[in-house]
Amino acid sequence: MTLLALHNPVYLAHRLAMLDHLARGRFQWGIGGGGIPTDLSLFGLDHTNPGAVRARSAEVLEVVLKLWASEGRFTYHGKFFDIDTPVFDPVKDRGFYMKPYQQPHPPIAVAASTPNSSSMRMAGERGWIPMSSSLLSRPYLSDHWRLVEAGATAAGRQATRSQWRIARDVLVAPTSAVARERARAVLGRNYVQHQYPNRVGTIQMASTKLEPSLPDEAVTVDYLMENLWIVGDPSECVDKIQQLYDESGGFGA
Repeated sequence: MTLLALHNPVYLAHRLAMLDHLARGRFQWGIGGGGIPTDLSLFGLDHTNPGAVRARSAEVLEVVLKLWASEGRFTYHGKFFDIDTPVFDPVKDRGFYMKPYQQPHPPIAVAASTPNSSSMRMAGERGWIPMSSSLLSRPYLSDHWRLVEAGATAAGRQATRSQWRIARDVLVAPTSAVARERARAVLGRNYVQHQYPNRVGTIQMASTKLEPSLPDEAVTVDYLMENLWIVGDPSECVDKIQQLYDESGGFGA
């Protein structure tokens, strides 16, 4: 998963192409258009201006795809980047930039964690893999698929649910009691120490709730085990996955 705004597109295009070659094409590229405030600040970006972060992400993506598709000299002059690639010199063997193993590029998957994410529409428009975040509760999943379908329709494509990926935190154990004990120790600790302090008061916290009116402090580890995470014995987890599949209308993985 690449948070696009944090990267130089020329460097990123080469790193991804190299990884695709090393994997002999067993590689999918996941992209995200945002980032947590501290990471954005670390890279000199204004986390209070999400529009600018999205614009930079879009430009990074545009440059990477154009680099992979271009032949010969490539120039680009955008809001954030000015790029002029050298022409390949066959004598000095300099100037070549690497293309991916898969052509025209590896399969691209687009992650989204908010209900009305424009990323889902983009996935539909471009025929890419839509990925719904593990933070998103079941009632909001229909919004994601609606946006995928709208994007696909606008581009003259047919959206297929088998492409859709829905992420979930999953912990399976021999018994339900053991699973819950382990979930509290592992998933619960991460939630209490890291996720809750960073989500409270945000749209990401709101999207984890089944009921929008529920106060943030009510979204406890036990609440998540019952309503968002998939925790239990094998049979219980199968039932929860089936419930998620049925309520969402179906997905690929």
